[in-house]
Amino acid sequence: MDMRFQESDKRLHDAHASMEKRLDGMNEFRETLKDSQSTFITKDEALSMHENSSKRLMELSRRMELLEALVSNWQGRLVMISILPAVIPICVTLFLFWKR
Repeated sequence: MDMRFQESDKRLHDAHASMEKRLDGMNEFRETLKDSQSTFITKDEALSMHENSSKRLMELSRRMELLEALVSNWQGRLVMISILPAVIPICVTLFLFWKR
């Protein structure tokens, strides 16, 4: 009976040691997660960054539309300026023709 008790005690001790080792590994894993989690940004920070980015994007879109309108305006002016040298001689010729 004493032998069975010692054998049972040894198995219990081995199981306890195995459980302690497993729990130490789990605690180490939890500590690693806790350390890495401390470097993450919070939900509020992420939402704030997203809101700021959205505002900035809208401002840049508005400025882009203004620049496109300005470029379009200048392109129209350049077309008119480039047509003038061809139109002026035609107008002068027609004026002189009708004046006779």
